[in-house]
Amino acid sequence: MSVLFLNATLFLCQRAFASISFDVIGTISGLEENQMILLQDANTFDGTFRNDTSFVKDGTFQFKGSLTYPQEAKITYANGSEDLIFWLDDGEIRIQGERGNLSSASISGSSIPEQIEAFNMLLAPLKTELKETQDHFDEFNPSSNYDSAELNATQQKFQYLQESIKTEQKNFILQHPEYYFSTIVLWSLRREIDSSELLNFVEVLNPYWSNSFALVQLKKYVNERTKLQVGKPAPELKTQSDADTLIQLSDFSGRYVYIDFWASYCAPCIWQIPAFIDIRGQYSVGGLSIWSVSMDQYPPKWKFAIKRNQIDFINGIVHEQDRIQVDHLYHLEFIPAGVLVSPQGIVLAINPDLKELKSLLKEIFGY
Repeated sequence: MSVLFLNATLFLCQRAFASISFDVIGTISGLEENQMILLQDANTFDGTFRNDTSFVKDGTFQFKGSLTYPQEAKITYANGSEDLIFWLDDGEIRIQGERGNLSSASISGSSIPEQIEAFNMLLAPLKTELKETQDHFDEFNPSSNYDSAELNATQQKFQYLQESIKTEQKNFILQHPEYYFSTIVLWSLRREIDSSELLNFVEVLNPYWSNSFALVQLKKYVNERTKLQVGKPAPELKTQSDADTLIQLSDFSGRYVYIDFWASYCAPCIWQIPAFIDIRGQYSVGGLSIWSVSMDQYPPKWKFAIKRNQIDFINGIVHEQDRIQVDHLYHLEFIPAGVLVSPQGIVLAINPDLKELKSLLKEIFGY
């Protein structure tokens, strides 16, 4: 038993710290001899992969190299007319296809696509039901009469499905810690689980992927969370308004501001908008602003949600390049989330529920 345990330990240590070596061999019919092929980073998530070039010889091109962990890449031509996205993984990767239909080329050798397929199949039934529930919720018009009991039932079902999906994601990680894709799943969950649980999952994956970008960033993420504290200055925050102007936290100097972090795809975020409208109406004259900060990836969807739900707060969206930093600095384990800041820029409350927020505002304003 001791020999087996020692061998297993050595394997895990080697996997955690050694780089992977890839050998991409491609055959694309219709390419010209000596035609240049580009290998590029397909995901700017970390930007560690450096581009490479190869030239067609006897109908074949080849790329060799090493990485710390698997990474998405793409091959394309010098003119960028078409491309193929795939995973660089340990060992030999074969690509076979035809010019003019490069995106449909067959790929073999990487285990990552199989991991992704297993994950998607696991969640497919729940995601389908969640989409149907979301569509049903969207049918309720805030400005018209509707069955409140049916709306409440839809909200409860939506929340149940969200929790079920989260549970399945966690189970996937626990059942497959050796999968690189499990690190990506954990990264996607960072907003939705607390710091202690997040670190527990990091430890589960650490023997396999300690040097991966996701785990390194998650450790930093947990550390940054501790910097947002009641009684301490709020970190600077900048957003782009729906009129394409800059909004920043310092603009609210001299007023109380409640920063509401939300997104157009987040049903619970939408549900609490009427309550914030009431709060704004009650305390705006006294010196309170509501700053609605969207974490949407697609500004058009955000602007549509503003119009559809009649959100006339101070509206801003976080720039894509700033999203990870804002996640870290503002303790965004989940959305909706919120932070109440004093006129002097001091954090007064972090993620209060509506009842707590109303009680605190009553204490501040005296009514």
